[in-house]
Amino acid sequence: MKAKRYTIELAEALDKKLEELAEKRGIPKAELLRRALALYAFVDEEEEKDAKLAIVNDQNEVKYKIAMP
Repeated sequence: MKAKRYTIELAEALDKKLEELAEKRGIPKAELLRRALALYAFVDEEEEKDAKLAIVNDQNEVKYKIAMP
């Protein structure tokens, strides 16, 4: 499948966060954006099945419930 190219505008704070996360993971910013989109799509599909997304600690206690807009 042929890849598509996109041009996006990000606020300075988001661009800085993108740079920090990509550097932390050792991946290009484009790869980080691809992974973020894949994660968003996964969550969206699971929410359609009435699944919920949460951040839990090592004791499986829910620390945060996450709802996608």
